[in-house]
Amino acid sequence: MKLNIRQKLLVALATLLIATAAAQQLYNRYALIAAANEEVNRFETTVAQVQINGLKNWLDTSAAIVGSTKQVFSGGQAVKPALAQAATAGKFDMIYVGTSEGQMLVSNDWKAPDGYDPRQRPWYQGAKATNRMIITAPYADASTGQVIVSMAEPFKLGDTDGVIAGDIGIQNLIQNVNSIAREGVYGILVDGDGNLIAHKDPKLTLKPATELTSDLNKSEIKRLATEGKSVPMTISGQPSIVYLAAIPGYDWYFGLIYDEATAFAESDRQLQSSMLAAIIQLLIIAGGAAYHHPLPAAAGRHGRCRRRALPGAWRFDAAHSGQE
Repeated sequence: MKLNIRQKLLVALATLLIATAAAQQLYNRYALIAAANEEVNRFETTVAQVQINGLKNWLDTSAAIVGSTKQVFSGGQAVKPALAQAATAGKFDMIYVGTSEGQMLVSNDWKAPDGYDPRQRPWYQGAKATNRMIITAPYADASTGQVIVSMAEPFKLGDTDGVIAGDIGIQNLIQNVNSIAREGVYGILVDGDGNLIAHKDPKLTLKPATELTSDLNKSEIKRLATEGKSVPMTISGQPSIVYLAAIPGYDWYFGLIYDEATAFAESDRQLQSSMLAAIIQLLIIAGGAAYHHPLPAAAGRHGRCRRRALPGAWRFDAAHSGQE
């Protein structure tokens, strides 16, 4: 089909409009995605820092109470009352000492079972092996079901050589992590072994983070926390954005998980509105061009105009050749 000049102009105009609209939408898409990412980053920086500071302060304070209590062995004080006082002040379930001779000293009335040797316990061996304060992996208390950690530190004061430790519930920490109130976002807390300490689903507490996705293994958690960047992942079958950060001084990691659809919902709405406006604009311009009528064609080469009797008035006569 051969196009006339008018049709060619319409095609060229439509092509130009489509190309311009496509370029504008591409620019809008990148601009809106960049704005959404910036909003996510701001939220990460603010919320993560508040959570990390709170977790670190709690851990530092609790560890300091356990560590300072060992001073009871340097001054001839009664050991059990001092341990009990420290346990009450720090809200510990129990503070206790295992000596290098195998003796067990506790802050309450707990009785060690027959044959119990503190030197064979993980908290004692872990503290001695690292020669510093350690925090054990969280575990569920058999009687209460509460999640508990043990803090243990080796020491040698006076005639006593051993490890002082304390058991403390971390339910408040878990509640704080789960209290993040924003649609499509929730927090997690993971230990150095890659196990979930806190998650919005209580059934996942103390379960491996790989139950969320195989990508969240122990080494990957540490790598992501070191890089400090958000990364896309599929979490529990949903496209998500994951951010992880280490708690300084401890082998624990705080994370934020965003539902991708919610995180970018506003930018998607704006992009859809922009696309609709561009389509409407294109249709209006193209429609106007298609239905525009050209001016009447000029008179034939045999026609001419004559002045009427009234000044300023003109009329057209289809005069034949040779007529006045």
